[in-house]
Amino acid sequence: MARQFDHLVHCVHDLETAHQRFRSLGFTVRPPAVLPFGVRNRVVLLENAFIELLTIDNPTAIPPATPDNFSFGAHNQAFLAADEGLSMLAFRSTDARADARAFAVRGLGSYASFDFSRDALLADGRKARAAFSLAFAMDAALPQLAFFTCQHHLPRRELFLQPDYLRHANGAKRVVELILPVPDPAAHREFFERLTESEARAVSGGLSFGPLGDRLTLLRQDGLAEPRFAAYRIDAADLAAADAPITDVLFPPSDSEGQL
Repeated sequence: MARQFDHLVHCVHDLETAHQRFRSLGFTVRPPAVLPFGVRNRVVLLENAFIELLTIDNPTAIPPATPDNFSFGAHNQAFLAADEGLSMLAFRSTDARADARAFAVRGLGSYASFDFSRDALLADGRKARAAFSLAFAMDAALPQLAFFTCQHHLPRRELFLQPDYLRHANGAKRVVELILPVPDPAAHREFFERLTESEARAVSGGLSFGPLGDRLTLLRQDGLAEPRFAAYRIDAADLAAADAPITDVLFPPSDSEGQL
C-alpha cells in the first residue's frame, strides 16, 4: 500500500512572523511547542496531514549527525543557513523501527530509528505525553532534503484531529500534492518508488508518486544546482478569505486529473 503524508516540515527563521503570515492566509495555527532536540514549532492541522512551521530554538541542544544517526535538528539548521522553505517530508507509519530496517535494505539510508516525546495539550484541556518514533531516508542526489516516517504513539486522532484547529478561514482541508522540481525526474524514479511504496505515474513534465490526494510530483526543471521542494497544493474552499496572496502555498494541478 502506498505511503500517505503525515506532515511537511516548513523551516523558517522567525516562527512568529511565519505564524502571522499563515494567519493572514486564512489558516488556524496551533500554539508553539518546544521539541527536545533544539527546535521549536507551530503546527497547521489539516484533515490528512499537517504543516510543521519549524525554527531553531536552542542550537546547543542539537545532537550532531553521525553515519548511523540522522540529526533532525542539524539537518534543519543547515537548511536554514542557506534558505527558508520546505526541508523535509514525513509519511505516516505504524512501525518506525520496521521502516528503518526496510530503508536500509532498500538502500535509502541506514539510520537508526529515533524516539522522542513532549507534553501536549489535548482538545479537552488535558495534558498528555505525546511520543513519536521516526525513521529517516535520504537520496544522495538531493542532499538538501530529507524524508522520514512518523509513528504516533499517542493516538493521532486524539492529538492532531482537534476540531477547533481543523477549522480554517480559507476552508483548507487537505494537502493534496507536494511539488519537487528536478533536472531529470527519471533519475530519481527508483528512490521515490521505494520510498513511497508506489509505482511512478507519468504526468505532464514529470513523474508522480503515491495515491491521488497524497501525491509527490517531480517536475522537470533544467539548470537546478540544488533541487528543493517548490510548493504544496492544498484543497481549500474559500481563497477569498485570505488577506494575502496564497500562490506560494497553493500549486495548480500538474496533470489532467484536475483540482481536487
